[in-house]
Amino acid sequence: MTTIPKGLHESAELPKRYAQSMEEKLSSQPSSPDVPVAELPEDSFLRELVERSRTNDAARKHHVVPNSYLRRWSGPTHRVQVSDLNTGKSYVTSPGNAARVTDFYLLESPDLDPDEIPPAFVENLLALIEGRAVPALDTLLAHSADGMSGQDKADISVFLGFQLARGQQTREMIQQLAADISPHLHSVTNMTEDGIKALLASKKIPFTEQILTEVTDFQKGLQDGSIVMLPQQAALVGMPISMAMELAEHLYIRHWVLFRTRPILFTSDEPVVAIGGPGRPRNRRAGIGTAPVVVFPIAPDALLVMFSNEPRPEYLEDLTLIELAEVNRETAASASRWVIDREGRKAALAFDIPPWPDSVTSVEEQTIENGNKLMHGTWLNRWAGTDSPPPWPVLRWFQ
Repeated sequence: MTTIPKGLHESAELPKRYAQSMEEKLSSQPSSPDVPVAELPEDSFLRELVERSRTNDAARKHHVVPNSYLRRWSGPTHRVQVSDLNTGKSYVTSPGNAARVTDFYLLESPDLDPDEIPPAFVENLLALIEGRAVPALDTLLAHSADGMSGQDKADISVFLGFQLARGQQTREMIQQLAADISPHLHSVTNMTEDGIKALLASKKIPFTEQILTEVTDFQKGLQDGSIVMLPQQAALVGMPISMAMELAEHLYIRHWVLFRTRPILFTSDEPVVAIGGPGRPRNRRAGIGTAPVVVFPIAPDALLVMFSNEPRPEYLEDLTLIELAEVNRETAASASRWVIDREGRKAALAFDIPPWPDSVTSVEEQTIENGNKLMHGTWLNRWAGTDSPPPWPVLRWFQ
């Protein structure tokens, strides 16, 4: 198995370390003020990033895919074609104005101290990760997968891991799962009047009929779905950071192949696409850890394909026009909303892409050993909305 180089672990530690509580960082300080503390490189980086985030917080429009990446689809006019799958409309704009959402990565919460975690921290962290990925992607395009360094591969892996976790679909999945499982995870939903009294007594809260009514109404609301427990906006922004690093490690150990193609590939606001292949449910999103194939369009004429196993020779043959169309269709189906192409091309709208299902998750309660309960969740994709989904793309990759 390929060994993950130090570079990936160093890149991974940057967001992980800041995710630690300030209390942990303070507790590591020496008891004597006379003992000097050697600042680690990661600490220096984080301190500088925090300072940068405090001053560089004016931008309200946040890219769900980087401007630097979308520029690969812009031509001499420096513009791209954006097709909105929600409305069926298409328009021309600059890469800087494409795929943006107001305050999408803003970290604001009554529970967060903006001096310790500035609201613009994640946006600035993403900018740093994107900055490291640009030259690495250029190296990949120039020298193919075998000609880049381990650090280049690590930087691209971190970039792709964050791209997988930072988008709207991950956020909707987290919200929907929280809503689906909240009636099952909170013991208050099954609490009797005696249990409520005992809980109040343990908290030294006087029991009253009004409190009993409020708790009872709350229980009923959780059970009938009229009350759901959802993460705060700041949690939705912050939770994908830890997810991204695990995804990056899965991507790094895959077998990478760069396919040069005719310049007809497009990309989307969810550009990293896991393909499950035959034998797997067509209506579910494949997992990055288990999918046989993960694809990422780097440019209109370049497709990065990451195989879970060493690819056979027939996998490496040039992609035909039909296979490129299949990859494009899967890219469009994975989009949350926007597909980005070269100016004048509206190819995504030619595909019959169904809308996302009303609920992107499906949760079932299963009974396991000793009567314990297990919540089993699945992440649905756009093909869940049709009775006749298309075949998997590039079937020879799965033979």
